[in-house]
Amino acid sequence: AASDVYKRQFLYRTIFLYPKQTLKEMQEIDAFAQEWERNTNKKVISLEDLISGRPLKKDWLKDAWGTPYKVSTIQGFQLISAGKDYTFGTKDDIKIFHE
Repeated sequence: AASDVYKRQFLYRTIFLYPKQTLKEMQEIDAFAQEWERNTNKKVISLEDLISGRPLKKDWLKDAWGTPYKVSTIQGFQLISAGKDYTFGTKDDIKIFHE
């Protein structure tokens, strides 16, 4: 039935596509953050620092599931996606870090 097809497509996107899309986007954000830090001699404090004046980058605020990314700058720059369960601090979180 149509609902079974929709469920399979939803599960496929949620389990297989979204993690890959999110990781790819996070790698792009991290590379841009490192470049921004080199060019400005400042540390990134928030994603707003990176997207300021760049309206095409405002989709960088949320992961593929629609959850806002979390940024930690306590030791370097860490970008965190809550993952498919929409909850930070669980095993499906996706993290990227640079000093």
